[in-house]
Amino acid sequence: MADMPPANISQVEQAKPSKAIEEIGDKLAKYKINYNDVKVAVEEAFPTLAMQIAVLGHIGRETDGTYDYKIKQYGGGPGRGLLQLEDGKYSNGVDKHFRNYNRWLTKNKLEDSAKSQVFYLKDNIMGSQREYNGFGNSKKIVESIKSNDPKLIAETLQERFFRSGKKLPQKTNDYMSFWTTILTPAK
Repeated sequence: MADMPPANISQVEQAKPSKAIEEIGDKLAKYKINYNDVKVAVEEAFPTLAMQIAVLGHIGRETDGTYDYKIKQYGGGPGRGLLQLEDGKYSNGVDKHFRNYNRWLTKNKLEDSAKSQVFYLKDNIMGSQREYNGFGNSKKIVESIKSNDPKLIAETLQERFFRSGKKLPQKTNDYMSFWTTILTPAK
């Protein structure tokens, strides 16, 4: 994937002065240590700018802008961490991601961290956890990465990893717009 053309960021609205973008900037200033650790992990895990923008956008939404890998879902819900992995089992008896993530940590002799959570996502897409995520789901995500379109990648992650519907939430788009501005070199 290293030979990919520049990201097709035309599909992602350029960040413009808006209330949402200002709020994102304020949160990132408050949580600078967290977001920098996550940004570095995402850049290491995913070599394309388009994928980085999509992943950072999702993590921004999932953590409400804190980029805190220890965050628990508000209101006591089951989501945990950057990816808001849930504990428990699906109706078919298969463990949900949080349990699988903990097994993956043990197997790989890793500690829970921002980097570990990002690399767990990578393993679900193109590594040892593809079977757990579903080979078909992982294949669709890889195909979307080849498009080099952050919005398509984010939509595919939404449906095929996060499994929270096909429509990309506006908040994810807002974070993607912010990261597009931050990560895209000025012309």
